[in-house]
Amino acid sequence: MSEIISKQHFEVNFITNPNLRPETVKAGEIADILKAIESLVESQVLLINPQLKQEPVIIGLANIKRSSIDLEFRTPFPDYVLCAFSEVGKAVENHDYSKLPPISYKDLSTVVLFTRKQKCVAEFVHQNGARNVVARITPDTKVERPPVLKGETTIYAKVVRVGGKEPKVEIETIDGLTLFCDASLEITTKLGSKLYQTVGLTGTAQWDYSLINIESFKISGVTDYERVSLRQAFNELANLTRGYYAEIKDVDNYISELRGSN
Repeated sequence: MSEIISKQHFEVNFITNPNLRPETVKAGEIADILKAIESLVESQVLLINPQLKQEPVIIGLANIKRSSIDLEFRTPFPDYVLCAFSEVGKAVENHDYSKLPPISYKDLSTVVLFTRKQKCVAEFVHQNGARNVVARITPDTKVERPPVLKGETTIYAKVVRVGGKEPKVEIETIDGLTLFCDASLEITTKLGSKLYQTVGLTGTAQWDYSLINIESFKISGVTDYERVSLRQAFNELANLTRGYYAEIKDVDNYISELRGSN
C-alpha cells in the first residue's frame, strides 16, 4: 500500500448548532467520536479487504476547525479507506446496516448519541476536488441491528493469540474468519500450549441473520480433535467401520437400497 498521503480525504462535520465548537465539548467526548469513526471505517476496510488484516490501516486526524467541530481525516491508503467510507455512508442513507461489521452498530450509535446531546447533525463528506455528502446522521437516526441467532456449536480453528488482561483467545477458522473469543482462565491456559495449532472448540456462537458469518463465539471446551493427514484419517475411519458390512455380500446394492435408489 502507498505511504503517500492522498489529497483525497473524508470529513465528519457536526453542523446546525452554531454554539458547537471544540472548546464547548469535553475532550473525552471528542476522543470517543474520533475512536468511533476510526473503528467504523477500519472495520469496513477489513471486511471488504480481509487480506489486509495484518496491515495497520492508518486513518489519521488531519484537521479540526475551531469555528465548529469539522473533523478532517486523511490516509496513506485512500483506495481502501474512501471506498469503505462510502459503503458506510450508503448503509446510513439506506437505513440498511446488514452488510456492516457487528462493531459498526456500536460506533454509529456513539455518533447518534453525540448528535442528540449536542442537538446537531453529522455529515459524512467525501472530498475529491468536490464536496460530496454521502450521509447524514441526525438525532432521529435509528441504528437497528438485524436479528441474530444463537446456539451451541463446534468450531475448528487455528489458535493465533491467547491472553490479555481479561482471558481472550484469537482464533482463525478454517475458512479464514478471525474471532476474538471469551473463555475461562482454565481454557485460555490450555490453549496457550496450542498456539498456531488447529484445534476443535465447543461453545456458544452468535450468527448474523443471513447465517453468513459468526459474529461472536464464547469457548466452553476444547475437544480431543487432532489434525492428521487424509490418508491417516481414512485408515482410522476404515478401522472404526471394520466388520460393519461383513455379512453383506453386495455392499453397493445395499447402499443403493438405503438411499432408495433402486
